[in-house]
Amino acid sequence: MVILSINRSFFWTMGGIGGVPSVYLPIEGFINAGHHVHYLYLDDTNRRKFEIIDGINVYRFCLPFGLTNESRVSKYFAVSVTQKIWRFVLGNLRWLLFNIVGVLEGLNISRRVKPDIIYANTEQTALIGYFLSIFTRRPFIVRIYGLGGLYWRLDSVFSKIKNFRTLLAFKVPADRFIIIEDGNNSHLVAKKMGVPDSKIVNWRNGIDFNIYNPDPGLRFEVRKKLGIQQDKPIILAVTRLDELKRVDRLVQYLPQLFKEEHDSVCVIVGDGPKRHELEKMCRDSAIDKRVIFTGYVSRDQVVDIQNAADIFVALSDYSNCGNSLWESMACAKCVVTLNNNDYTKQIIKSQDNGVLILPEELYKLPEILFDLLKDAEKRKRMGLRARDTVQRFMGTWDARIAKEIKLLESIIKNEI
Repeated sequence: MVILSINRSFFWTMGGIGGVPSVYLPIEGFINAGHHVHYLYLDDTNRRKFEIIDGINVYRFCLPFGLTNESRVSKYFAVSVTQKIWRFVLGNLRWLLFNIVGVLEGLNISRRVKPDIIYANTEQTALIGYFLSIFTRRPFIVRIYGLGGLYWRLDSVFSKIKNFRTLLAFKVPADRFIIIEDGNNSHLVAKKMGVPDSKIVNWRNGIDFNIYNPDPGLRFEVRKKLGIQQDKPIILAVTRLDELKRVDRLVQYLPQLFKEEHDSVCVIVGDGPKRHELEKMCRDSAIDKRVIFTGYVSRDQVVDIQNAADIFVALSDYSNCGNSLWESMACAKCVVTLNNNDYTKQIIKSQDNGVLILPEELYKLPEILFDLLKDAEKRKRMGLRARDTVQRFMGTWDARIAKEIKLLESIIKNEI
């Protein structure tokens, strides 16, 4: 099987580069199963246009007029009315050029490698996948990783206009939409947009229980690397630092916690457009000496830090049941998260395998963290139950990838 996969950017973990394992691991699984993957993505660095990494044929392309760099159209740099108008114009131009150049680059690759299936690796590449499937006469699928709570805003006309490009992805006649079940109800967005049930595949990601295992021995090693004293407990957040993940909620309440509790350190793993703002919040509150921002780190380093941590915190607006929560639970960590949707309540039973906080009671976060930091036995008990929960709810990555390979092969053979 030859797969042509298209993505918006370089979001996987390989060769020591930080990223999202849920993007990389299926591709790695395809390669390990003997299939061929050609991965095309937009790149704004000076790396080579083509190279082979971990057996994956990686192709990079750029946009004209210097529009490859996404920061040129970022809302975080648009302050004045003129800047916002200019951002709107450039953003739409960038989107148009991305789709045109992506199709042209994909056709060049397709002529050489003759793909069996086109794999749009995000809703943002659905149009590219659609046109490539027309020109190559091959089936195609769209993978949706999460839509940031769009489901809860879908009744608003303004939200539909604002998210037009995302919603457009559900109007392409893909053979399947593989949607990650993470509590964001993205599969219900697909249904509301008219996608037939027969074309929706709603799967959880997997967990590699060989990697995400409790390992108390890492406590010393990680603290030494991060410059943290051995007796200091770690409060951990692992996420992209953007407006939806709301790490600012954690940072906002840390001064109140640190005033009463003098030993703990907060480690924030990840990067994104909100990082500078979060760092400034820490400096302004005079807690920057007790908060460590690691930026993107490799997958192995994330696992080590998760094992060394004492409490994992996730306070996203919509869904907190992403990979980092599952992985921290697999490492037998006590988790603290928001009780803001039914999916989270299915997974976390408050005071049993974690702690749930109602959004309107977020002010209790310092008190909750303080009590947990004082009670190591309680954290341990919750962590062990959290691991039991993951083992009941989640399959392995190998099983998850095997299902996806079987699905792709069936589509290619026109068996379903």
